[in-house]
Amino acid sequence: MAEFLRYGHVKKTRKDKRCFACGDMIEKGSEANTWTSVDGGSVFTEYLHTECYNDLGNYCSGCRQCAESGEYWDAFMYESAINDSDCEPAKRLRDKISSD
Repeated sequence: MAEFLRYGHVKKTRKDKRCFACGDMIEKGSEANTWTSVDGGSVFTEYLHTECYNDLGNYCSGCRQCAESGEYWDAFMYESAINDSDCEPAKRLRDKISSD
């Protein structure tokens, strides 16, 4: 099981990154947030859009519906959105997907 280390903020990404929460790309030079954890002696840093990071703190941390065995899986917000979850992050992503 992964152990949380810290959250961080990135003013401008150096490369394109994939958002851990929604699965969409974070373009090079964009603002982002990071989530760093350690699992089995390896350190992992995941990137999140600012909106996804805010949703994680405001909704997901208390809900944990998308957390399997205490851990979130890749693109967990996207999966919730396409599986008709009624949580706020899923609603926001469905609105974003339908407007694209």
